[in-house]
Amino acid sequence: MNNILGIIALAMAAIVGAGFSSGKEIAIFFNNTGNYGILNIILAILVFFFTFYYVFKLISKHDIDNFSDLVKIITNEKIAKFASNIMSVFLLLIFWIMLAGFGAFLSQLWNIPTIVGSILLAVICYITFKFNIEEIIKISKYVIPFIILGIGLLFFASPISYQIDTTTNTPIFKGITSGIIYASYNLVIAIPIMITARDLIRNKRERILSVIGICTVLGVLISLIFFLNNTYILSVASLDMPLLYIASQKSTIVYIFYVIMICLAIYTTAISSGYTVISTYSKNKKTKEFISICICLVGILVSKINFSALLEYCFTWIGYIGLLEIFLIVCAVYRDKK
Repeated sequence: MNNILGIIALAMAAIVGAGFSSGKEIAIFFNNTGNYGILNIILAILVFFFTFYYVFKLISKHDIDNFSDLVKIITNEKIAKFASNIMSVFLLLIFWIMLAGFGAFLSQLWNIPTIVGSILLAVICYITFKFNIEEIIKISKYVIPFIILGIGLLFFASPISYQIDTTTNTPIFKGITSGIIYASYNLVIAIPIMITARDLIRNKRERILSVIGICTVLGVLISLIFFLNNTYILSVASLDMPLLYIASQKSTIVYIFYVIMICLAIYTTAISSGYTVISTYSKNKKTKEFISICICLVGILVSKINFSALLEYCFTWIGYIGLLEIFLIVCAVYRDKK
């Protein structure tokens, strides 16, 4: 059971970052699709379920040790290294977006320059990168329940109503694909991170229970945030941090709890994505130290770009590439059956 909880915590740490915990991701990919919002939630969870299950199956069958090994299985050795480097770039983008998100968070919270929050998180992440994957999983296992509790507390403290923005005419293609794109870009982030914890997936039972646990937690949290955004859609549509505004309308206890929660959510995604990149290219402690410093310094510069723009454009394009990755994973599983 402890292994299953570790897998769930690591997956959530990869997915529940600045965009998710702030409510902005859910607003972009679900609330902004009008009548298709709930359909997109269902489609996203289905994509998460089958892809995670297939990836865990491939990891167990082929004894996959890193993302490059997975790429060799789903494609061939010639492009494995190239694809692995591309995935590392994506994970770096996620790390940098978390720095930007923390800057936007503190800016909306206390009206301070965004660069201050980005520098603060970069320093904290640099210190955390000195740990190993087991310690990072341990951090996630303690933090994730706190995040779930924070979102649940905010939901039950709000008078929920279901509203659809009828002034926006959502194209059918966007309406029925937004949830799939959301799941695919998150999977691009999560899959390399999950491979680092391969030793926790020991048998088929743990594989299935882990996938069910991940998708159940994700489905509940996405739905809660979706309905919260929907209830306050007229007030939060243009904000970088919709849920922070909603929390500010509640009691002081709820607000403080949510502020702490969003800090932890951003932190866990930043360290999980950043650590995966560092561990991929670090051959010794000196290299690890150098890479840690470089990605933190570059991240501070990148974080000056608008947080919402980073979320919408970077994540959407990563999502399109993620669709190709999912297709190749499914094909590899069916080849194994033959």
